[in-house]
Amino acid sequence: GATAYDHVQMLITDFTVMDTIGSQRVSAIQFGQLQLVTRANPWFGIEEGRNVTLTVLNVNVTLGGLDAEGAPVVAETDATLLQDVARDITKILCASSNNATTQRLVQSLKKQ
Repeated sequence: GATAYDHVQMLITDFTVMDTIGSQRVSAIQFGQLQLVTRANPWFGIEEGRNVTLTVLNVNVTLGGLDAEGAPVVAETDATLLQDVARDITKILCASSNNATTQRLVQSLKKQ
């Protein structure tokens, strides 16, 4: 049978892939939206059967200096890697080649 990974890959097949040319740390950014129906979750006050739109910004990065287990940033080089990623994401979102996708992202985040 299909794995959870396979299912997610199927869901994001139609996501827009942004231009990451010139990025040092970001290998890919995908943007898309999923139309979903909620399940009841009393812990978070979520009712069952509500139609929602989930906006996804999937960012793939290379963080060679950080511990793979998610350890806190403790070295100056680790902080520099995070700075590089933030700079790369900003440049990608502001690139003229990504203008239409960035505008769709901004519109999706406005309160409806």
